[in-house]
Amino acid sequence: MAQTLLPNSGLLILDESTASLDNEMKCELLDLVTRFQQQGLSVMFVTHDWNLAQHYGTRFLQMTGNGYLTGPINELPHPEKEAE
Repeated sequence: MAQTLLPNSGLLILDESTASLDNEMKCELLDLVTRFQQQGLSVMFVTHDWNLAQHYGTRFLQMTGNGYLTGPINELPHPEKEAE
């Protein structure tokens, strides 16, 4: 809906867009998103998939019980380490 309201915003918002896709379709979507980024489009990608975020992301914002964490993707805490 936001993309329809702001068609020339330079921002693509994807909310759990790979959650119900098989691996082939997931790869096709991510290849397309990568091409958009290479053309200068900013992408906000909401996901619960830590590996996907690590591979395709550059920055992160993670909601926590007390607020949020943000930073470069290489500082994204691994979910297993958070549980310790």
